[in-house]
Amino acid sequence: MNAERLDLPIRITRYALILAAVAYLVLYLMIALLRIRYPFELEWMEGGSVDHVRRILAGQKLYVRPTLEFVPYIYTPLYFYVSAAVAVAIGVGFTALRLVSLVASLGCFATIFIMVRRETRDTLAGIVAAGLFAATFRIGGAWFDLARIDSLFLFLLLVGVYVLRFAGPRRSYVLAGLLVSLAFLTKQIALIMLVPLIAWSAIRGILPRVRRDGGSEDDHRAWRQSLWFTGTVVGVTGLTTVILNYLHDGWYNYYVFELASHHEIVGSKYIGFWRDDLFLKLPVAVAIAVFYLLPGAGGTRKSRDFFYPMLLVGMIGGSWISRLHLGGYENVLLPAYAAGAIGFGLGIHKASRLLLSKPVYATKVSWIVVCILCLWQFAMLRYDPARQLPTGADREAGNRLVGMISKVQGQVLVPDHGYLALMAGKQDCAHRMAMHDVIRGGVAGPKADLIGEIGRALSEERFGAVILDYEWRPNEITPYYEVRQLGYLNDEVFMPVTGKPTRPTLMCVPIVKRKIG
Repeated sequence: MNAERLDLPIRITRYALILAAVAYLVLYLMIALLRIRYPFELEWMEGGSVDHVRRILAGQKLYVRPTLEFVPYIYTPLYFYVSAAVAVAIGVGFTALRLVSLVASLGCFATIFIMVRRETRDTLAGIVAAGLFAATFRIGGAWFDLARIDSLFLFLLLVGVYVLRFAGPRRSYVLAGLLVSLAFLTKQIALIMLVPLIAWSAIRGILPRVRRDGGSEDDHRAWRQSLWFTGTVVGVTGLTTVILNYLHDGWYNYYVFELASHHEIVGSKYIGFWRDDLFLKLPVAVAIAVFYLLPGAGGTRKSRDFFYPMLLVGMIGGSWISRLHLGGYENVLLPAYAAGAIGFGLGIHKASRLLLSKPVYATKVSWIVVCILCLWQFAMLRYDPARQLPTGADREAGNRLVGMISKVQGQVLVPDHGYLALMAGKQDCAHRMAMHDVIRGGVAGPKADLIGEIGRALSEERFGAVILDYEWRPNEITPYYEVRQLGYLNDEVFMPVTGKPTRPTLMCVPIVKRKIG
């Protein structure tokens, strides 16, 4: 059969792949722009992130003894400081923090595209890699643009990985080490993801380097360069940890390392991560990434080839570890999906070299089949854009709730959404999730102090009302407060569009004082 007759179908499937990838990129950008100025939470912990920025701009420390007034999240602080810098220009609120995440997410797409494009000199491979990552928006928690740390962390990690992969002079290795250290200062799981890359940087200095003439030679310079990368990572992360812990009187280590180590393990995720989060959601992408890692046509035998296997081990392994911990929502999958997208793009390029290098009818048909399978993978990731956007009814319900809080005489405790009290002219409070991390932590002193403070505040009826998403500390609430139901139009109104499906449902008013106006 004449292989040239397949040139048109090949072009059609190629353009269809590009169209699918670009469509997901554009769709995400539209969703992000439509919801960036929404004045309420898109996810139930966004408000706590804004509290951190507000505290920074007030000149207060982040890592302090836990109190009912404020408890920090168990993350490293860089995202909050970057967001605070943006908030200086455009004002404190969700928009500033979401803008940081939006720009960082676009940086992730660009970095994935540039990395794959530079590695393969194949624009199609770069586009489909970036597009696949954009297509994981919903299965990754619809998280890219939220007022949360993940997109900035992933952007810094990916840029650091890119610089390391294509590093030239010594300063490039220092820069790579600095960037991945900044990723750690945004989210500490970066350290676990770096271990395989640090191993790679050392191994490549030991293994022989392939010369153009087919011979080999030891690359002692690579060994010395790897020390600059590893030394920078160890130096920056170690020094900043010592300094931040000193500046915060020891509370930095307490939150970032001590409390973070007390999350319970979810046994079902040992296998569920691989089966449900990867293979069932990205079957074609996983297969093509594995195909890239196999030796054969389109590959090389250089020691640098260990880089991408190490990258996949680090980022997917880090996501797996995060997913194992109780509370590990879909956002922790983003590093795995980013690494998978890179492997997907590299595998697409390898397949094209293998199947299109010769004008053979059977191999061209095989390439068309591969493209169709890739289109099927994109189709599997489709989602309803409307469900990622808050509605007018959500906004109206939020405004009504804020108005109700403003009418309460005295302060109002809203532990799940303290920002609502602040919008109503009341005082903010610590986020319930942050308090829960302290209470389930292993250090008795801070835990006992916080529990005692909560109990005293409730028993003394310091609040004109306590507004809860669900029953909280009933032994301390019900003796002093009468619990009433808050009404909504239906079961979906004012629910966050992602994350934990929760909203204020209970209003507790003092039995004795009855301060509702």
